Amino acid sequence: MKFIQHNLFALFNFLLFAVLLWALLKKPLSVFLATRRERFRLNMENAAKRRRLADKRLEKCEARLMRLGDEVAEVLREMEAQGGKEKEALVGAARGRAQRMCLDAQRKTVHEIEKLKHDLHRHVVASSLGEAETILRERLKGDEAIGLVRSSVETISREELLK
Repeated sequence: MKFIQHNLFALFNFLLFAVLLWALLKKPLSVFLATRRERFRLNMENAAKRRRLADKRLEKCEARLMRLGDEVAEVLREMEAQGGKEKEALVGAARGRAQRMCLDAQRKTVHEIEKLKHDLHRHVVASSLGEAETILRERLKGDEAIGLVRSSVETISREELLK
């Protein structure tokens, strides 16, 4: 029986303690829990707002990235077009220079050939005159013949060399 009394007394003490605790802590605990609940709700609302802002920012960034990709492609197309135009201009200029070089080479070749022909002609005339003088000296004897040969050779050589 002492055991039961003791247990009843302990139970009564516990219940009294619980009631007093409840009476004393009801208001501060409810205020704390309400404040905590309100803080949690505000934090959730702020998090949702920040999430929406972050989503909008993300959409703007993705749209900008898409535009940048298009802009890069456009710049590349423009560069390729300009490069093609420059290439055509350079090729055209090179072809023009090549044609001028060919014409200059042809003119120089023609000039050199003409010069060589003239030099050959002078050499042939000089050789022919020398041979003619030698033949005439062998066939003609005397001072008159020599004078005639010399004057003829000089006249012919002057005329031929002037050509």
